[in-house]
Amino acid sequence: MKTGRTIPRMLAVITGACLVLALAAVEASAHYVYEVQCARSGTHAHTTRAEVSHGGGAGYVKVTSTSVGSSCSGSIIVADHWARWDLLKQNPSSGSWGVCSSSGDVYSSQPTYIMTISHNFGSGQPPCGQGFYQTWGHSGHNMGSSYLVARVLSGAHGLPPCIETNVC
Repeated sequence: MKTGRTIPRMLAVITGACLVLALAAVEASAHYVYEVQCARSGTHAHTTRAEVSHGGGAGYVKVTSTSVGSSCSGSIIVADHWARWDLLKQNPSSGSWGVCSSSGDVYSSQPTYIMTISHNFGSGQPPCGQGFYQTWGHSGHNMGSSYLVARVLSGAHGLPPCIETNVC
């Protein structure tokens, strides 16, 4: 009779599935959230990528400024880039978002096609306390008489990491 071997196999399969789910849950807690926006003007285009993640636990923000071809792909070296990140925190009672911290305007020091600015808030508590945060990324490149600018919100992310599991 094969019944004696079927139950241990089923238990092994169930245990394995539970282990995979548990590991997937751990991986999900260390993720980052980002969005990309492309702005076009004639033969020029510009992308901004805004990201927020756990970093060292208190949060990490990053904005990448890229000058690209009119199809929003490839790369074009331009005279200078400009970028800025604003870290927004959600008011839990109203649902509105307000600026918690900002990089201020940062300019590239030499011609390039890409520029990244970032900040790791370290370990401990996020800069404006526990809650949901998102990065408002702004960046552009010089087209001679003006900047071609793209702005984008990263999407919301709980900080510190325990905020997403409600076990702080």
